[in-house]
Amino acid sequence: MGDTPVTVIASAAPDPVSTSATTDPRAPGRPGYRLVFDDEFSGSNLNTARWIASLPWGHTNHTEQQYYEASALSQSGGVLTITASKRATHGKPYTSGAISSKNFRFAYGYAEIRAQVPAGDGLWSAFWLLARSRTGNEEADIMELLGSDPNKGYAVLHYGTMTNKGKWLGTYRQPDFSNGFHTFALDWQPGSMTWYVDGVKRYKVTRNVPSSAMVIIANLTVGGPDSWSGAPDRYTPFPSQYKIDYIRVYQPR
Repeated sequence: MGDTPVTVIASAAPDPVSTSATTDPRAPGRPGYRLVFDDEFSGSNLNTARWIASLPWGHTNHTEQQYYEASALSQSGGVLTITASKRATHGKPYTSGAISSKNFRFAYGYAEIRAQVPAGDGLWSAFWLLARSRTGNEEADIMELLGSDPNKGYAVLHYGTMTNKGKWLGTYRQPDFSNGFHTFALDWQPGSMTWYVDGVKRYKVTRNVPSSAMVIIANLTVGGPDSWSGAPDRYTPFPSQYKIDYIRVYQPR
């Protein structure tokens, strides 16, 4: 999710995009795995025992134009809705929402989200893992989607140190992700990370795989002119919504 320039390195030759809808053998319900963290968002309010309503370090990030606040989060019908609005607060011209796992971090396992993302220039939906370290640069972006091109998804791995950053990035395409709900998952094992979209394997990397425990984050960014997503234009719809059906993490028994 960071906007800081890094050296982009294909740290391992990724597997080609799968053409068959083969479900990951570690997907939910498979023998040998147990559910260790989940939220089905079935209540009327965010579960504040599980989540904080911001990024781990606060309510703003880099050159982005939103301020993350709890009022941008709502729950109804088993869905968490993150709403980005054109409303100025705390020196930012937009408000939006973010959730970060509060008392849960994990190393190795299968993490999955089922979500629908918004379309529109400047909008940036994400589901990611982050190690909280002063010196490290360990981050796995399970899903990043830019509203300017909702047919294209990104799988990203950040590694190295804060003074010597590396980055691997893979992309994939399929019909408009903003038209309905989709699943995005990461199978994180010692020595490998494998990305799945709607149960189909997209990429696997086997180098620079992190080992530190990570927190879970989901957020909807409103970018600025210098952000990766770019800024909204006059056609960007506000309010815009990032809808999350569930977030689940499984680990071997």
